Amino acid sequence: MPILTEFELDLEYIADNDYISKLMNENGWEYYEATRYDYEKNWKDKRVKLRDEMRCIAALYERFFNINRFKNDKCWKITVQAVDRIHNKDIKTIGGVTEVQVVFDIENYFMLEEYEKKRIILEALKTGIDLVVNKEGWDNEIFDQAYQDVIHADYLNHYIWQSKSSPSRKYKAEVFCEHEISTFDISINIKNQKGEEIKNVKVISERPNERSFVSHLGSLKWISGDEVALISAGKTKQWTVKVSFGVE
Repeated sequence: MPILTEFELDLEYIADNDYISKLMNENGWEYYEATRYDYEKNWKDKRVKLRDEMRCIAALYERFFNINRFKNDKCWKITVQAVDRIHNKDIKTIGGVTEVQVVFDIENYFMLEEYEKKRIILEALKTGIDLVVNKEGWDNEIFDQAYQDVIHADYLNHYIWQSKSSPSRKYKAEVFCEHEISTFDISINIKNQKGEEIKNVKVISERPNERSFVSHLGSLKWISGDEVALISAGKTKQWTVKVSFGVE
């Protein structure tokens, strides 16, 4: 039985048929060639940008939602397709992924400030999720609770990924992650025995999509009494911070 764990807001490609016909006539292209060109030139960048930006809120919602293991007979993921108008009211599930359409003004969205973008993303996700929940007859309590938890967190997806004390127990290092609309920032914070922060160094700023940043989060290791390292998952990179010096 699937366990629902993932949610996303995606931008459905809408073909510009007039432009595609023009490309076919001018270049002698087949329809699929002209469509691919239209997608790459006019749509791909928008889609990639939205898929990156929506992750800070979708991941926060997932963290609250996955406190419960929601087993069901339908899907492990819900994809909310952002469209300018609803042209398919059917809610379909393919390969364990349930897709649903919601109206979304992408051009207006891109003009908003980051906080407002977060709010709009959450509302679009909720609209789509509610449609699926109602169709399947699921109890909406845990879905609504995750939604409210995101609001109560003020849409901030900030968390300590890992912490580790130094060999002498004199210091404690924390890997602090800030998942925002436009960036995923990773800092190493060092605290003394009283829990007071004595150093805070940003070591990585990455695209806000797990495909870009998750490989950086491998392990945290003290490599000496006063130097700690964040080591990538593949152990090919490391970022070090000394208690009394800078980042290397």
